[in-house]
Amino acid sequence: MASFQDILQKYVNLNYEDLLSLAKKNFARIMPYFNSIAKDGNGGSVCVAFISACLAADGELSSLEIRFVNDVTNSQLTREELFNITQEFIDGGAFTLSDAVYDACPAEVRGDLLSFCLCFCAVDETISANEVAFIKRLLD
Repeated sequence: MASFQDILQKYVNLNYEDLLSLAKKNFARIMPYFNSIAKDGNGGSVCVAFISACLAADGELSSLEIRFVNDVTNSQLTREELFNITQEFIDGGAFTLSDAVYDACPAEVRGDLLSFCLCFCAVDETISANEVAFIKRLLD
């Protein structure tokens, strides 16, 4: 079995197109779950909030991350819009949202949700210590 570090490195080593393909596959599998927990039944806002929590883990928001969000979700969020959403999750808010979403996630899609998160953390070709802590916290 691969070690935690090996798994992280596997994601970091994926090129943009491979990460995008994987994230889109995960997105399709987890959207029914996001829809089921959204108050209005539209999981798009839950999805963007979860993505923002993942992105907030390292406290940075790169142009590549913004492009990736838009490519995965087929949206047109601007830097300012995504920055404002992400700001809500810096300083611990990311843990609150992501813990709740991950903990309530059905077992059959939990791996997809974790992979989805890893794609967003790895898209900038590195996974920071803060992102590692964020991912480990999901797993605890």
